[in-house]
Amino acid sequence: MNTDTGKEVTSLAVADYVDDLAYDAAHHRLYIPAGGGDGAISVVEQQGADDYKVIATIPTKPGAKTARLVPELNRYYVGVPAKDKQEAQILVFEVAP
Repeated sequence: MNTDTGKEVTSLAVADYVDDLAYDAAHHRLYIPAGGGDGAISVVEQQGADDYKVIATIPTKPGAKTARLVPELNRYYVGVPAKDKQEAQILVFEVAP
């Protein structure tokens, strides 16, 4: 969405049940954790001013939809809630160039 005009710039299909996202200014990417289904992170790359493309969908765990990008460490942390037989955990991903 263009924050100046309020107009939609683009629409992309990403994983379900998203309530968080992070913008990685160094790599011009959005990281979108989704807890629906088996869980996944959609990685969207900004390829131009109003041009975005989903470049990866990375599997996580069910319910894993809260995350934190730490650019100084080049790491993306995703919280996994305890659920049924699944133990709570923190998944750590290295941000690739």
